Amino acid sequence: MPVLIAIAGGLRRGEILTLRGQDIDLESGSAIITRSLEQTTEGLRLKQPETERGRRTVVFPRYTLDALRIHRKEQATRWLALGPA
Repeated sequence: MPVLIAIAGGLRRGEILTLRGQDIDLESGSAIITRSLEQTTEGLRLKQPETERGRRTVVFPRYTLDALRIHRKEQATRWLALGPA
């Protein structure tokens, strides 16, 4: 999924690593990028995007949305199999 999201949405590695499920709206076909992960000499840190508004919206093509829907269903199945603990 990370490679597909990178190619289809043009996201950077640090943006993909901080992307959460709630950031992606499958109905509108878009994702809101609000943060990025940056490697520094002290370690990793979260940073805000460099745009003036501090965020951007990426629209995904249909094939990416279909793959994301399948991925979410598979994730839900795995979570149910693991149980509440």
